[in-house]
Amino acid sequence: MMILEDNKLADYIKDYPALLNFLDRLGVKLGFRDNTIKQVCEQYNLEVKFVIDLMMLIINRDEFNPNYLDNYAVINTVKYLKNSHQSYEFDYLPEIESLINRLAELERNRELDCKLLMMYFKEYKDDFIKHINYEDSVIFPLIVNANNTNEDINKDNIVAEYMQNHDNLDEKLVDLKNLLIRYFRPFENIAIIRSIINLLFEMEEDLRIHELIENKILFPKAQIINY
Repeated sequence: MMILEDNKLADYIKDYPALLNFLDRLGVKLGFRDNTIKQVCEQYNLEVKFVIDLMMLIINRDEFNPNYLDNYAVINTVKYLKNSHQSYEFDYLPEIESLINRLAELERNRELDCKLLMMYFKEYKDDFIKHINYEDSVIFPLIVNANNTNEDINKDNIVAEYMQNHDNLDEKLVDLKNLLIRYFRPFENIAIIRSIINLLFEMEEDLRIHELIENKILFPKAQIINY
């Protein structure tokens, strides 16, 4: 189903809660009443076709095909992805780490298990931050510069190779979930375990969307010279 710019934005939130993170990273605050997508975009100075493409991707996922890829600047996608990186680094990861530390404080008889859990988490966190920092400091600026100067992005071996061998950031999250769901004997503090697992699932799902934005919008957009 095509999302039209004169449809009410609030109507989509009820059916697609993943749009909450999406709107937050665009700087759009809740309480937009019955305003249409176009009206909200005008209020926050956002390109309507860019917002519609991202909404379509979040709603349709793997079936998504961009409609307006050549109608908005690549910097819009880069800014959105960098905001997502900030959310992962300063919201999701600290919250998960805090919960693991709290679990260790409450279950001192499970010291080895908690240390193993934290070890897996910190290894993932270090790799994750290294990955997003590389994108923010190297890959994204090269893509933006290539598009601003109308250069062929394929001439840059760094970017071309990166697009072909893009890492999946959610694989190690599965290991963390498996420790809690499959391998550790039950913890006493079920509420904390449930909170950790829910956050891991939520971040994993968000990362899938993040990867789709890179693979279906950013990288194809990087191939467009004239826009």
